[in-house]
Amino acid sequence: MKIWIDITNAPHVHLFKNVVRTLQEKGYQTLITARDFGPLHNLLTQEKIPHHLIGKHGGANPHNKLVESSKRILALAKLIKKYKPDIVIAKHSVEAPRVGFGLNIPVLLIVDNEHATAQNRLTLPLATRIITPKPVPIEKLVENGADPQKIRRFNGLLELAHILNTNIKEIHQELGLDPELPTLTIRPEPFLAHYYPKTVQSRLIPLLKHLTQNGENNIVVLPRNLEQQKTLEKLFGDKVVIPNRPADGPSLLAHSSLMIGGGGTMNREAALLGTPNISFYPGPLPGVSQYLVEKELIHHTTNMLEIITKSESLPETKNQKQEIAKNLVAEMENPVKIVLEEIERIITTFSS
Repeated sequence: MKIWIDITNAPHVHLFKNVVRTLQEKGYQTLITARDFGPLHNLLTQEKIPHHLIGKHGGANPHNKLVESSKRILALAKLIKKYKPDIVIAKHSVEAPRVGFGLNIPVLLIVDNEHATAQNRLTLPLATRIITPKPVPIEKLVENGADPQKIRRFNGLLELAHILNTNIKEIHQELGLDPELPTLTIRPEPFLAHYYPKTVQSRLIPLLKHLTQNGENNIVVLPRNLEQQKTLEKLFGDKVVIPNRPADGPSLLAHSSLMIGGGGTMNREAALLGTPNISFYPGPLPGVSQYLVEKELIHHTTNMLEIITKSESLPETKNQKQEIAKNLVAEMENPVKIVLEEIERIITTFSS
């Protein structure tokens, strides 16, 4: 049995690495494809996951997105026609479901952002089965073409797979941090994503200016691409720490007093670890993040004064947040187990 997994964004590695290893232990053949985007290739290499690097991200420009996606579909179609997988699995990949559907391969799609409407409209109608966390409003997926009979909802969040059974390591020496000082982890907005509001001015630079000029902290920044990294290095120099290779996210977040992010994945990882965190994402939060806001594990605001005020008070709540997170995680289903169950379901259905 051959299984193709397409990984298009760095955070997805943390979900799929355990899926890949379990499948290989069961004797399945796996083909992993990825695109040239941010630290994705380096992270897959770091995790010792062999993969084919095919295509690249098209950037923020809609025309370039379309062109690069089209090129990637053609390249994937050529590879997959030869490999002949029995199933394709992807999370918010635009290209893999279209190639799978076109070549009559069952598609298992994983979705946790109802606001990624362009991706969802292009992929949900093509899915054989869809996995989504319960906090995602099912009606939003149906509006974008999902068949409700094909949806498997589970009690949990995909980020649980990122932190479950993770060995939390010491990171101060590796990153050159002062162990006597609090650590603040900062993640910029996903400004290249099609769903990110293009008219909103970034809060990253004003935030970092304040943090580097006030208080004594280790400030770790995780840029989204090389261009952003160079800009931050030029502006802030050694006042911030930018890891020179993909950071061990769970270990960094576990050792952080506070995480401040403009995206979603790292905020949710921090929340499940019980690390106080602030989301300054400027648009409506996806259901999976709003769920954690309601559990008081994420504080959401775009007001700069409130971000600064909360950055001073929230670290004191870490013990309380850890207790809430521990109880919440204990009630959740493991998403890796859900993915494996759906793979078996598809195999059984299509082999009978």
